[in-house]
Amino acid sequence: NRKLEYTDLANLKVMKNCINEVLRLWPSVPNGTFREFQYDDAIMGPDGKLVTVKKGTNCTISPWLLHRNEELWGEDVNDFNPDRDWKPEEDWYGHEMWATNPESDRYAPFTHPPRDCMGKNFAQMEARIILSYMFHQYDIELAPPTKGLELDEISINNGTFGPKAGLFVQLHKRR
Repeated sequence: NRKLEYTDLANLKVMKNCINEVLRLWPSVPNGTFREFQYDDAIMGPDGKLVTVKKGTNCTISPWLLHRNEELWGEDVNDFNPDRDWKPEEDWYGHEMWATNPESDRYAPFTHPPRDCMGKNFAQMEARIILSYMFHQYDIELAPPTKGLELDEISINNGTFGPKAGLFVQLHKRR
């Protein structure tokens, strides 16, 4: 029954894993970002042969596709599993709330440096603080018209991922 302090955020490991998994399955920018090759390069093609990519070629790395790749995540790729084995770089190398971007070759909820999300640290801190206060004071459940709907029925991708017409919840004050 005391106020939440910044140092408390590092102790919210279950919440951190849940937030990581939510960002893996439903990244806020599922389409990723667009880049232009600055020089000729070669990438591995699907047949294992190098493919030349010319300078000026536009490309995108989609977190939605990356985060749902069974080869990278295993058979439970589409399951919500906050207890999955996170790589050290996806987990701030064990140091909560480092001012770094939790990203790897398979996980990029805030895209990849050097042009990753400027607000990533604020977003991570804000989510933990708001959710901590809400879960401490309330039991939360989906409410009509959201309750009972599948994710694809309530969400929309307009460049950023979010609810089509709001997300309705009921808050029940804890005693």
